Amino acid sequence: MEYLNLSEELWSKRVCEPEEIRHIVDSRFKSLVNDIMYSMVPSRLYEMRGGTLLSLAKPKLAYGTIGVTMAIKNLFGMIPTPYRGKFHGRNDSLLNDSIMDICKICRSVFNVSGIIEAIFSTPAADELLLKSKIYRDLGFVWGAKSIFELDVLIAIQMGFDIKDVRHLALAAQTFGYLPQKIIEVAKKHPVRL
Repeated sequence: MEYLNLSEELWSKRVCEPEEIRHIVDSRFKSLVNDIMYSMVPSRLYEMRGGTLLSLAKPKLAYGTIGVTMAIKNLFGMIPTPYRGKFHGRNDSLLNDSIMDICKICRSVFNVSGIIEAIFSTPAADELLLKSKIYRDLGFVWGAKSIFELDVLIAIQMGFDIKDVRHLALAAQTFGYLPQKIIEVAKKHPVRL
């Protein structure tokens, strides 16, 4: 096991050549919205390419432009800087595109799998009080090789239409849509927080 501080790698300029990252990402997906992300991939992280990156997240209800946050949104933390405001944009105007940009990079470099855990507790935004509340003893855990399929299935189980969750709608355009049969199964097994 190795500890790697992504911000320190970026600040020390131990990053990949942007054109190399652009080539591997653009050969699989539509170009990134924010070009600067091509220049932010730490070299040491890139040396681990082809390995598995596990996005371990909690399902969270969120207000604002996100709606729900799980494995895909969790990858936003892979942007190697503690100052992510410019990736949010004014009033979160860039947030969903930034989530998809880092997801495209991660999926181009790694095999990205996900585990969503709400066994004992998970937070949810209380829009009226503008603070979080905690749901306890839910007893849920989900896992999948595809974080897109994982997030979409759980979002459907939670009662969301993915067209209304912007980063999931963008993910569907990028990674493909789920078969209707799988969507129907998810709807038959709802999960409520």
